[in-house]
Amino acid sequence: MAVGVRNEIKVAIKIALIYAGFEFLFALLFLIVGNLLSAIDAGISLLIVHDIVGYIQEKYGES
Repeated sequence: MAVGVRNEIKVAIKIALIYAGFEFLFALLFLIVGNLLSAIDAGISLLIVHDIVGYIQEKYGES
């Protein structure tokens, strides 16, 4: 997946964004349940989603 994102393959970028979104969602659910270490995972996942969305906006416009 990382090689596909590096080579700017659109499908790989979409899959990476979806995967990071699901990982963020599950980390938040575990945090709600009471697993405090999931806060670190949620923070990292949020940064990954933010970076991918910023890259998409920069590369393909703000559409």
